[in-house]
Amino acid sequence: MGLQMVIAIALAALLRANKAACVPMVWVTNPFTFVPIYGFCWWLGSLMLGGTAASRADALERLQQGGQGLFAGFFSYDYWAHMVRLMAELGVELWVGCLAVGLVVAVIGYFATRWTVTAYRVRRHEHILRTQQRRERRREARARKMVTASDAA
Repeated sequence: MGLQMVIAIALAALLRANKAACVPMVWVTNPFTFVPIYGFCWWLGSLMLGGTAASRADALERLQQGGQGLFAGFFSYDYWAHMVRLMAELGVELWVGCLAVGLVVAVIGYFATRWTVTAYRVRRHEHILRTQQRRERRREARARKMVTASDAA
């Protein structure tokens, strides 16, 4: 947690992407959402790699550190050392699950963004054309008024 923001900004700078837009995107995973998100990704990766209910129950038990609770000792060195060891042991399932979820979300996000941008550009172009037509009609109306005013004089 926190390191992902630094990595995102560094990658955005390297890829010449919008740094301000990448920061909120990494805030999706925060201390309140990382357990459900990563838990689902690990579960999906475990299913994809043929994990069993017993291996999932074992992983949950190891994650809870023998009944001490998921966040017991959250700010201690031992807690994070245990988490690093656990991620080394369970990491393949997590990586596979995150990759699968990331690919699905990326494809959906790509097409949704492309459709949104295209629709916006079409609406904007139509708005510009309507504005130009309105201005042209006003110019023509003014020109007609000037012609009729000069004819009347």
